[in-house]
Amino acid sequence: MSLIHDLPKELFASFEAHTLIFKLPSGTSRGILTEKKLWIIQLSSINSAVIGLGECSVIPGLSPDYSDPISYEKRLTEIVSNPLHFLTHPELLANAGDYSLFLSNV
Repeated sequence: MSLIHDLPKELFASFEAHTLIFKLPSGTSRGILTEKKLWIIQLSSINSAVIGLGECSVIPGLSPDYSDPISYEKRLTEIVSNPLHFLTHPELLANAGDYSLFLSNV
């Protein structure tokens, strides 16, 4: 069974930005982090039933598809404006190989 074939024809998606403030500084290969930006994505159907929640989380300097919050949110806006297009064409997304494996195994 494929997840794509079971999706409703009309899907809605949204995202919300959050900043995690660390209780303790955390070390990475790019330095010490005291906070981390992330975006929660919600996918729902026409009857408002939530189909899924996801997280986009980046570490500046380590995440190849991240340059700055404004550009990243512009790309997320493009994706959530037509989620079915991106679900049926995962090659358009960063790290599409990992995503394609997930879809084929569901």
